[in-house]
Amino acid sequence: MVNLNAVQLPEYGQIPWTIPANPKQVAVIHTLCIHPAYSGRGLARRMVAFCEEEARRQGRTVMRLDTWEGNLPANNMYPALGYRYAGAAEFFFQGFIREILNCYEKAL
Repeated sequence: MVNLNAVQLPEYGQIPWTIPANPKQVAVIHTLCIHPAYSGRGLARRMVAFCEEEARRQGRTVMRLDTWEGNLPANNMYPALGYRYAGAAEFFFQGFIREILNCYEKAL
């Protein structure tokens, strides 16, 4: 499961993004999840590739995303897929949970 849209959370304003883009050029991956029974099969990589292709089809030129700082598989995968670590910030997740999220970006 993945949510791909153009919604940049308010906390994204704290991140020193290096790829210049106006909001209409940015696509954002939110909540990419793979069921544990299917992990390790390359599905997350395939979903990211799908999101990148869909974002390009929509005319987007930059992909941004965030992931929990303790999510080691994701924090290893995104750089391996060409994403640059842009910084971290405390997010107030859905108004209930405060957590540090690492943010990544990639030119499409």
